Formats: sequence, C-alpha cells, structure tokens
Amino acid sequence: KYMNTRQILIISLFLIVTSLLMVTHTRTTISIPIIFAQTSDGNTKTDLSAAGIITFTYTKLGVLSGNYERILYDSKTNSLSVSNNTSVLDSGMSSSRASSNQVSASDEKNLEQLIDKNGFFQANSIYPPDTTDAQDYTLHILNVKMDNRLHTVLWADTSSNVPAGLLSIVQVIENMASK
Repeated sequence: KYMNTRQILIISLFLIVTSLLMVTHTRTTISIPIIFAQTSDGNTKTDLSAAGIITFTYTKLGVLSGNYERILYDSKTNSLSVSNNTSVLDSGMSSSRASSNQVSASDEKNLEQLIDKNGFFQANSIYPPDTTDAQDYTLHILNVKMDNRLHTVLWADTSSNVPAGLLSIVQVIENMASK
C-alpha cells in the first residue's frame, strides 16, 4: 500500500523535529560503568546512577501554521526549558520566546508516578491523524526517558484512540511549563 501525501508530510515533519531535537539537545556524555546484579529469582538487574532520572521532550507543531512549542526537562540539572515560535502566515511575521525554570521535587515525583500509572511506555508509538476534515492540525511528539526506559509517542489533535492517560501526562507537563 502506498503512502498518501499527508502521511509522507507527517513522517517528514516527525523526522525533521526529532533530528532538530537531537542536534539542539546534545551534550557531553560521561561513560558510567553499569553494574549487574543477579537477584535470588535469577533476574538480572542493573544498578546505575540513571535510576530515578527523568528527561522528556514534548513538542507541538502546527502542520500548516508552522507554530512550534518545545518543552524540555532534565532531572539531573532540574532544568525545564520552553521555547516557542509563532508564525503569522498572512503577514510573514513570526515571534520567538524562550524561558527556563526549576521543577519542584514533588512535581517531578508526581509526573513520574503519572507516567507509570498511565502506561506511557506501553502506548503505541504513532496515533495517525484523522485527516478527512482537517486541513490544519497540531502534531504532538512526547519523548520520555525514565529509569533506563525510552519511548516516543507521536499523535495529532485529530488522531482517534489517543489514550486519555497520555493526554493527562501532557497536561501536567504543560502546567509545569506555565509555572
């Protein structure tokens, strides 16, 4: 089955946005040896300093408007940064803003519990948009790394079957960013 133009556009936007995230969010990484321990039930577990660390990137992109918002958080630095770019297509004008703030330990813990409780790491990776009526919609990308687990979910505001738990997680992230 061949992909239609919208599917190609969505995949292209996803690749562009994620490549921008990788390029703009790079930093020097220090290698830490991983220590393996075998439990009495025979399972192998890792004990490394990444336990309890959460990072996320939440991006919203207006497909036709070009409006863009990105929220980044890293618990190692306790830094939450928000960047916006708003375009007005008719006038060709755009505005950008960026802010950064700290997250309380209770807000971070609540978010971690919400992510676990709502099964974020079990969610589908893509919830395709319903494009039958919508010409313009917002593309959402949430990437979370928590306790050595990494997962990315892509959906649109016109997507059907997006789990309510995923939307709850995003609401908490947006509330954290607006403080």
